[in-house]
Amino acid sequence: MSETVYDAIVAGLGSHGSGAAYHLAKRGHRVLGFDRFARGHTLASFGGLSRIIRLSYYEHSSYVPLLKRAWDLWRELERESGEALLTQTGGLYMGPPEGDLVSGALASARMHDLAHEVLDHAELKRRYPVFDVDRDWIGLLPEEVARIEVAADDAR
Repeated sequence: MSETVYDAIVAGLGSHGSGAAYHLAKRGHRVLGFDRFARGHTLASFGGLSRIIRLSYYEHSSYVPLLKRAWDLWRELERESGEALLTQTGGLYMGPPEGDLVSGALASARMHDLAHEVLDHAELKRRYPVFDVDRDWIGLLPEEVARIEVAADDAR
């Protein structure tokens, strides 16, 4: 009986595990990856047909360098696979200026010199009349927001 030797074994092939397995294999390592669920299951955060990636991360500006690298890696994967995976869509944050969402995203944009536009209440109402915007709300339009496309076969 022949013995197969692996340099790395990855338990769990969700977003992080599959990324780790991919990059290890790309570097020439022999990798075994396994997951308790079938390929393309919908029980994880990546389930469904699309996800969003944005740079003006409201949770904390320290994520921005990691997100920039992730954006680069998605573009690299597009080139290597010949598949369009990111669709730049734009995005809009709305809320009170002192709220976590808008103030956090704006702090990230400013700290990392990310292209963005701040919209006052009047401009929000003019551009987005479908929304019933509170008087004290403002908007933030970050430039780099994209939807990550997943092949329908992989989204089951």
